[in-house]
Amino acid sequence: MAAVYASKMSFAHVYKQLSKYLKDHNDCWRECVRVKRGLGNTEEFGGYYKDQTYLVGAVEILRNRKNIDFRRLFYAKLSPSETAKLTTGVLPPFLESEEKLKHYLKKLDVMALCNFID
Repeated sequence: MAAVYASKMSFAHVYKQLSKYLKDHNDCWRECVRVKRGLGNTEEFGGYYKDQTYLVGAVEILRNRKNIDFRRLFYAKLSPSETAKLTTGVLPPFLESEEKLKHYLKKLDVMALCNFID
């Protein structure tokens, strides 16, 4: 939401809009600073959208969670479609056994359900 506002509004207007949702003024200020960082003039429209990119990637992973080989995904920083090319790597502890992997996948199902993602 902050990224969308930043693309169309100044810092002050973004703050005003976000304050409708973020009641803590420090949280609201931090979010505005975060999304407007890097601009020479915060009155200009635009912002820093890297966080938005991470969100898009997280949603993509949740949508495809039943078709992703998570062990291969963690071999390197690659997109799900690129993991098929991998043959070696080091896994995080939560992917070291089938039991831990099943637990991880259940948590992803809960996250997807909470965010209305099939």
